[in-house]
Amino acid sequence: MKTLMFHRVSQTGSKAETVLHFNLPVYETNTLEPQAKDSFYIKDPQTGRYLRNTDATFTGLDETDDQSFLWRIRPMPLYGDRYMFVSQTDNNKHLSDEGTLTTKNDYSKHSFNLFRKYSDEDLYAIGLSSTAGSGFLETDADDPALSVTKGSVFSEFPFVIIRKVQPNDPDGIKDCRNETEYTVNPIVSYSCHGQELYLKSKEAGILRIYSLSGVLLQTETCEMGDNHIRLLFRNKGICIGLYATSTDKRQSIKITRNSVI
Repeated sequence: MKTLMFHRVSQTGSKAETVLHFNLPVYETNTLEPQAKDSFYIKDPQTGRYLRNTDATFTGLDETDDQSFLWRIRPMPLYGDRYMFVSQTDNNKHLSDEGTLTTKNDYSKHSFNLFRKYSDEDLYAIGLSSTAGSGFLETDADDPALSVTKGSVFSEFPFVIIRKVQPNDPDGIKDCRNETEYTVNPIVSYSCHGQELYLKSKEAGILRIYSLSGVLLQTETCEMGDNHIRLLFRNKGICIGLYATSTDKRQSIKITRNSVI
């Protein structure tokens, strides 16, 4: 949020002030570099719902049917470095410029610009191509379907795009059982009591918490020293935390939840 203030002084000496508040989004365009093996979730952060790849509607994530929520993001270098969103359930279907699934290969219309907000939250605006008439995909808390707004200006980033962490990824959830017990000079120590996580860190960093299936559940910015984190998810059992510092130090922690919120 930015503030612009106008001060006016009349010839008689009387003063007046006008204050304007406005958002000035800072973002980067089409910088996502997905690999062929990568799968992604598309999440509405306002409702916590995920975009299903069988009907292009937002609904609660069902980890027992994880495949129905995964998308392949296909780079289209011949079409302005834009991207296509391909269903991982049916590779013949992808998102259209109307926000619905289609099998038509109209690449110039069905490829999108990705505007990523500068933040730690992976927030995106998804823009239509000029061939499709410009505009943006939008979400609505009262309607599970995607909608389209026309225009070339936006101020909101209504989507979170989350890469699914694979168990064998170098930075992923690879056999983290008891890993902290064998970490030389660990960065963090921690304890978990119900939905309260107490974490002490030697360096400031980002903690990302994943389910064992690789779904990102929560992201927290941590300071050096003591941090008190309230766990927001309802998963019972084991989750994996990946802690990373700005100096590229990393540590995995095993978070055990014995009760459901």
